[in-house]
Amino acid sequence: MIKKTVFWSRDGIITLFATLVGVFLALYLNEWNASRKLKKQKEIATENILTEISANKKLLTESVKNYTEMLDIYIFFSECLSTESEFITSSENMIQFRTKHPGLLSPIDSVRLGNEKFKYTRMNLNLVFTLEQVELRTIAWETLKSSNIISTYDFDYLMGLEYIYKSLYNIIQTNNGIYNDAKSFIQGDMSVLDNLIFNVKMAINTENGLIDLCNKDYGK
Repeated sequence: MIKKTVFWSRDGIITLFATLVGVFLALYLNEWNASRKLKKQKEIATENILTEISANKKLLTESVKNYTEMLDIYIFFSECLSTESEFITSSENMIQFRTKHPGLLSPIDSVRLGNEKFKYTRMNLNLVFTLEQVELRTIAWETLKSSNIISTYDFDYLMGLEYIYKSLYNIIQTNNGIYNDAKSFIQGDMSVLDNLIFNVKMAINTENGLIDLCNKDYGK
């Protein structure tokens, strides 16, 4: 059996070492560039999430304000409607309501009853504002979920965002239901009034809770 001995020259060793260093350096630089790029993408994604949460917080705050006014109006109607769906209240209550909500209700004809109350037989009702729908935003979250950047976030952080946006989706569905009932109510369907009051109360509580969540720090 013939044995072959390989003799490495000094230049050959230096060349091999330089080649290996070059390869490892190239790999390191590629990994460093990829890491830097991913970090930059994460910063942009986080900023987009923060901007979206802030925008939704403003929309929710306006929605709670609107719903609170709606609830006061619907409760007034509920208290004034008799079992025969007749609108009966005192002139004092009517004046207070019209002062608090100018331009929404304009009595035309009424019949005086006992106990200083009136049955209002004809009224102009302007509740168009109840048909306003809040356009809550979810684009930044949907974009983050579909990207590889999501793997760079902490689990607890992602669970916090998931809860916020899941609540947003539920609110969107609730708002759609309120929108449809409010539309029916404006068109004269008083049978939806109790359901409207219940759903508006639920929406106020849910949106206030979500506003509190939006106040937390999500700037990781």
